[in-house]
Amino acid sequence: MKLSRISLRAYLVLMNSVLLVLLYPLLTAVFIQKTTEFRDEVLRENINAMREAMENRSAALVRSIGLSVGQAAAGYDFTFLSDLMAEVVKNDPEMVYCLVMDRERQVLAHPDKNKLGTRLGDAMARRNTKQLWPIFPKTFPEDQPLEVFFLEEKDVLGNTALLEAVLPVYNGEKLWGVLRCGYTMHFLNSKMIQEHLRWDKQIRAMKTYFISTMAVFFSISVFIAVLFTRPLLRALDVLRRGVHQVRDGDLEHEIRKDLVCHEFADLADSFNSMTVSLRISRRDLAAYNKSLEKKVDERTQELKEAQNIMIQQAHEAGMAEMAVGVLHNIGNAITPAKISTTTLITRLKNSPLRNNLTQVLNSLQAILKAAQGCVGDDRTQRMLKILELIPVSIAEEYEQVETTLEQICDKHRHIEDIIRLQRQYARVPIGEQQHLDINRVAQDALNMFQESLQQRGIKLELAFEEVPLVRLEEVHVLQIIVNLIKNSYESFDSGTTEDKKIILSSFLEDSVPHHVVFSVKDNGCGFTAEERKNFFRFGYSTKARGSGFGLHSCANYLIANNGSIDAVSAGPGMGSEFILRLPTDTSPE
Repeated sequence: MKLSRISLRAYLVLMNSVLLVLLYPLLTAVFIQKTTEFRDEVLRENINAMREAMENRSAALVRSIGLSVGQAAAGYDFTFLSDLMAEVVKNDPEMVYCLVMDRERQVLAHPDKNKLGTRLGDAMARRNTKQLWPIFPKTFPEDQPLEVFFLEEKDVLGNTALLEAVLPVYNGEKLWGVLRCGYTMHFLNSKMIQEHLRWDKQIRAMKTYFISTMAVFFSISVFIAVLFTRPLLRALDVLRRGVHQVRDGDLEHEIRKDLVCHEFADLADSFNSMTVSLRISRRDLAAYNKSLEKKVDERTQELKEAQNIMIQQAHEAGMAEMAVGVLHNIGNAITPAKISTTTLITRLKNSPLRNNLTQVLNSLQAILKAAQGCVGDDRTQRMLKILELIPVSIAEEYEQVETTLEQICDKHRHIEDIIRLQRQYARVPIGEQQHLDINRVAQDALNMFQESLQQRGIKLELAFEEVPLVRLEEVHVLQIIVNLIKNSYESFDSGTTEDKKIILSSFLEDSVPHHVVFSVKDNGCGFTAEERKNFFRFGYSTKARGSGFGLHSCANYLIANNGSIDAVSAGPGMGSEFILRLPTDTSPE
């Protein structure tokens, strides 16, 4: 069950009301209970005191009468005894009767002389003979006073209606009878009732006074509670309204600090500090939102570039796959040509015409010389000259054809080497790093460009030092070096440099951590400082047909593998140098 919420004002009023309503009636009930208990205790003490006084008075009187009864019994003066008892009953308004009886309950002395010698059958007489007579001393005790015994008779309500004082009477040394004096409790009960009524009246007066006092105190307490609660409620209301204003977006609102107590002042100060922090946070958040929008735009641009890179890589992967197929087909196509060329060379070297022509022509020359007289000398000489020149000319032609065919075979072998390298690197798994000798990879890259370098008349210098292995993907490293060599010799295409030169070098850099430095340096067209800033940005290229992907992918790969690439140039027409720093392989063999 969901309880409905109440306001703090109602809660405090309800709490104070409950406390006051419970506290004051509880105090009143406790006071009345304690007062009643005190009254009952005092009444009991007063009643016990009155009864004890009555018992003491009756005991003294009974002992005095008992002494007289004992003396009269010794002289058998029973008339005196009866008169004495009649006088005692007459003078004491509380005494109902006074008599002497023996063990057989026979009256020995009585104020009414007519009852002398009669046998008593009342309950008190039977209790005397049954309960007290067996405990009375049989002889008169000389060393101690006689003890007075008391018996009570109850009415129908359970109250004591009659108190009987009993004293043993001795005739000489022998137990003669018992003296019984009965006292009515009417007077004592009347005094007790009067005392009870007096105390009831006082208790009622005290209750009235106390309840009136509690009512006054209750009113004063309610007033004081309201008086002290109002500032507290005002402070809470100020805090509540401040919280609501801040909740509604008013972060400029400040709560005043002059509240009822230090705790509320500290709370207000903390709240104001919180609003200041919120204002600062909101400004920072607004600034961050703006920067976040900028970052989102930048990230979007990076994602677009990454997408273009992936498309370019997919395109290159497809082109590489196609290139492998094309290389395979080219290899298949040039293999018969190579075989045919080799066969032609062999046939030219072993040609019977080439080997036997001179011998045959020499025979013809001998025949012509022998028939010189029959044929005109001029014609003979011309024929001999022709026969002499024919073998020389045919030999020269054979040598030219043979030289050309051998050059074709050399080109075939070069093409096969390039195809072998391309197919070898095309089959290297992507993403698997190997222990690489950077000098060997650079040499493989140069083998692919020998023809291009020779056609452009570029002089190549190698300055390779013995360097440690690097742990990178061989395909990527080859692509990077191929890209740098290709960019280097293409830099001569747009210039007029005569002494074209490319220098490839490698060495171990003396730094911690150690790096293998590989450099491609040329004396080509060079570049400006502004162009150098954009070299490694995706899509930037200084060539008309460039994609702007090569140097960008090179830089990304090297940076991802703890390497770097840098470009240096003194300016346009002053050549350039691209420097790779590759991390050495520190993994165990």
